[in-house]
Amino acid sequence: GAVPAAARVCQKKLNVTDIPPVEDALRESRTQELKKRGGLEIPRFFGKKVQAKSEPPLIATLRNLSNNAVIERMISERATNEDLVDLHQDIKSMYGAEEKGVDSGWLDYDDYCKVRQVAAASLREALSLRLFLALPKSQSGFIKVDALLCYLCRFLENQQGYLSLRKVVEMTGGMGSAAISIESLTLWLRAQASQMREIKQSYAVLESVYSQTSARKFAFFLDPNRTGRIGLTNLISSSHFAHFQHVQERDKLSARDRAQAPPQPNADPVRWFEPKTALKLYKVFAQLDVRKRFKLRKEDFAKWNSGSLTARFVDQLWQVVDMPEHETKSKAKEMSFDVYLDFALAMSHRFTPEGVRYLFGILDSEKLGFLGRFHVRRFIDSIFERLEQQNRAMPEEKKKDIVNEIFDMCRPRDARKIDVRDLLASGQGGRILSIMIDATLFWLHEHREHILAGQNLNKSGNS
Repeated sequence: GAVPAAARVCQKKLNVTDIPPVEDALRESRTQELKKRGGLEIPRFFGKKVQAKSEPPLIATLRNLSNNAVIERMISERATNEDLVDLHQDIKSMYGAEEKGVDSGWLDYDDYCKVRQVAAASLREALSLRLFLALPKSQSGFIKVDALLCYLCRFLENQQGYLSLRKVVEMTGGMGSAAISIESLTLWLRAQASQMREIKQSYAVLESVYSQTSARKFAFFLDPNRTGRIGLTNLISSSHFAHFQHVQERDKLSARDRAQAPPQPNADPVRWFEPKTALKLYKVFAQLDVRKRFKLRKEDFAKWNSGSLTARFVDQLWQVVDMPEHETKSKAKEMSFDVYLDFALAMSHRFTPEGVRYLFGILDSEKLGFLGRFHVRRFIDSIFERLEQQNRAMPEEKKKDIVNEIFDMCRPRDARKIDVRDLLASGQGGRILSIMIDATLFWLHEHREHILAGQNLNKSGNS
C-alpha cells in the first residue's frame, strides 16, 4: 500500500542546516506581517559601532589652550578675601542699630538687596534670592550678618578649590571634563599637603601617605560604584571636602590660636584628614608588613588589632575584595595599602551607609543579597572560636540566643533573613556587623552593662 505522508517525512534524513535560526524566522514572519498591513520593515537596532576619528593635533592643542584660557579668566575674576572684608565694612557703615531698632547684625530683604548692589561683581552670583530664603531668620524675617558672611567664606573656599581642581583636570588631559580621576585628585592633594606645616615638620613619607589616605576617603564615600572618577560638584559640595578645608585652615594657625579656635560644626569624629591619623594608619600597616614589601599576606593581616578579626571574615575578605596576586606558584592574593585603607575606612565609619554596605558585601560572599540565620550562626561560631583562643570562652548554649538578639536588633522585614536595607533602617547596622566579625567588639557588646556600671562607679567615687 501507499506510505502515509507522516511516514515519508520521518524517512527523510534531517539536515540541521536546512532549519533557519529562530531569530531570522521570527524577523521574517514579523516583516511579512508588517508588509501585509502596509507598514515598514523592522529596523535593525544593533549595528556596527562606528569609531570616532582621532582629533587632529592642531585642534587638540587649540582646545587645550582655550580651556586653559577660560580657567585663567575664571581665576582672575573670582572673589577674594579683600572683597569680603570690604563688603563687611559696607554693611557696618550702611546699617546700624539706630536705623532698624534691632541689633546691627541683622538685615531684612530690602537691606539684603542693597548689600547685593554694593557687593563686588564676583560676589553677586552668590547673593541670590535662594540664599536669602535658605538662611535662618528671626521671627521678624531678618537674617543674621554673621550667617551671611560665614556662607560667603565657604563660597570663596569652594570656588578656589573648584578652580584649582579644574586646572588639575585640564593639566592631566581631562579637556573640560566635569569629573576628576582618583589619580589626579591624589596629585592635587599631594600639592596641598606639601604646604601644610605639620607635614613639613614630620617624616618625609608623610606627604605621600597623607595624599593617599585622603584620596581614598573621597573615593570611598563619593565614588560608590568604583568608577575611578568623582564629579567636581559632588566633591566640592560634600561635607568631607569641608572637613579637609577645615584641617588646612587650622594648620595655618599658631598653637595658641588653634587652642582658642571654636570647634567646627558637624566635625569629623574620626578626624581622618589630620596628618596624625595618616601617620597612625601607615605605622599600623608597616607593623603588619613583616616582609617590608608594602603588601600584606592573609596571615599578616589576620594580626590586625591584636588578632580580633575572625578567621571566617578574613577568608571572605580575601575572597571578595579584588587584590593583585603574588607572582609565585601559589598565586596568593596580597593586600595593598589602598585596599587596607578601604577596610580601615569601613571599620572606622561602620555606622555610615557606605561602611555598612562595604562590610555586608564581605559577609555576603555568595552574592545572595541577604544573610540568613544559617549565615549569621556561622559567623557567631567563628566569634566563639576566636574568644576561646583569647581565653574568653563562652557557653555554647548562648549561640542561639545571640542569633535571635541580632535579628531582634535588626527587625528585618522577613524574619528569616537580613539585607542591607534592614540594617540601614534599623540604625544598628554598624553594631550588628561589628559583633559578627570582631571578637573584641563582640565581647564589649556582651559586657556593656558591666562596663557602664564600672564607669558610673568610678564617676561616683571621684565625686
